[in-house]
Amino acid sequence: MLRGDDTRVDVLDLTSDERAAEALFMGLRLREGVDVVRLRERYGIDARVRYGEALTWHVRAGLIELGDRRWALTPRGRLLANDVMAVFV
Repeated sequence: MLRGDDTRVDVLDLTSDERAAEALFMGLRLREGVDVVRLRERYGIDARVRYGEALTWHVRAGLIELGDRRWALTPRGRLLANDVMAVFV
């Protein structure tokens, strides 16, 4: 390979919705969770409107806390994160 060659194999162009879902997916894996106000500013997506209803069961099950500004998985939710993350796929 020559110096300066592009080494990428696959490049995926994501829509704004897909980038927002990815940011939620990755950010919720962090203990501090996701700043949904910043998410709206960056991607133009209101997470509460888009995903709030789909997350109702997870909130009632004690897996995720949906604050006005920050969403975060609970300790139990971190153990079952894949179940919560399915909402964003």
